Amino acid sequence: MLSRDAYRQVVRHVVAAELSGGRGASFRETERRLQSNEPLNGDLIQADSLEIVSAATAVNMFFRLHEAGGEDYLLRRLTMDAWAEVVAASAVAGLSGVTFRSGGTTGAPKPIFQSMADLTVEAERLAELVGPTRRVLCLAPLHHIYGFLWGALIADCLSAELIADSSAQDIVMRGAVPGGVASRDLIVAVPVQWGHVASAVSGLPAEATGVTSTAPADPVVIHALRRRGLGRMLELYGSSETGGIGWRDAPEDPYRLLGHWTRLDADRLRHQSGRVAVLPDRVEWQGADRLLPIGRRDGAVQVGGTNVYPAQIRDRLRDHPAVADCAVRPTDTGSGLRLKAFVVLADEGGEADSDVPTAIRQWVREAFSTAERPVSLTFGDHLPTNEIGKLADWPVDAAP
Repeated sequence: MLSRDAYRQVVRHVVAAELSGGRGASFRETERRLQSNEPLNGDLIQADSLEIVSAATAVNMFFRLHEAGGEDYLLRRLTMDAWAEVVAASAVAGLSGVTFRSGGTTGAPKPIFQSMADLTVEAERLAELVGPTRRVLCLAPLHHIYGFLWGALIADCLSAELIADSSAQDIVMRGAVPGGVASRDLIVAVPVQWGHVASAVSGLPAEATGVTSTAPADPVVIHALRRRGLGRMLELYGSSETGGIGWRDAPEDPYRLLGHWTRLDADRLRHQSGRVAVLPDRVEWQGADRLLPIGRRDGAVQVGGTNVYPAQIRDRLRDHPAVADCAVRPTDTGSGLRLKAFVVLADEGGEADSDVPTAIRQWVREAFSTAERPVSLTFGDHLPTNEIGKLADWPVDAAP
């Protein structure tokens, strides 16, 4: 169980994610408007009846309130404080865990259940790594497993103050000046946010700790943060499906397994609960409890009964001289699974030249077999990412 304040902050992030996704709005701007006692249909948010139902459904699904029969109470009072009270009361009655949504790096986001017992065990292990902490400055969204563990759960385990709204970023960006980061602060951010901190902040307290996860961190950024005074920078390795797996203090080191995991074989781990998990990446083992990820497991997708590999299709598309970067994913066409691609043109390809996309579409028709060929090509200035900087899904564009 979480504290009442932690529930309130997590609920705000769940609702902000749901509303901003539906509106195509900024997550942070939506979260800022969600004041504790401001009703969802008030002047600040102006949610309509369908959005309110959608937000209530998101909170119910995240916390699994239906297990305690608490979901119906959400629509009686429409403030974040009232919803946090419903969640807290349901937790007392008994909730089994939390349902996150995967980042969708290798496919469409999917619901992933994590038991509260496993999450609590992990948070206690992570709290031991960090030690005494005064504040948790969480720049990561709390509705993702990374922010939930390292924000809400860690703060409660350490009896630390949790700051997870936009003021957390304001504090971090001030650096080691009055009103900024202080001794025994824990800063939780994703790699892209750490890059911004490294480029904008001139100094950080030696008694502060940073943590990064969700994607590989740039060693250059980590070393820059240490030169600016940051006492410790923890990298965490894991996934939405497994939770945290390992940690390290230096980017040159292998990850060390967290205490609740045991190596089972080259590809699998055993949780102390007995649960077996497959590693999200191919790894190189260095002893019984050290591992180094060496590449993602890019699974095959069956298209018309033929195995195709989105990663390989992506690599071939990127070899085209007019393509700077691209992403390839399966897409359900309604009559079967096919592939789609999001393409960023190279500068030399001439984005202003309307013939370039046409030429690429023609090349795709000729260079790939029927099963391999993306049935949709979408062109843009940069690959689509979500609020934590991970590759995100995109709507299907016109067929090539």
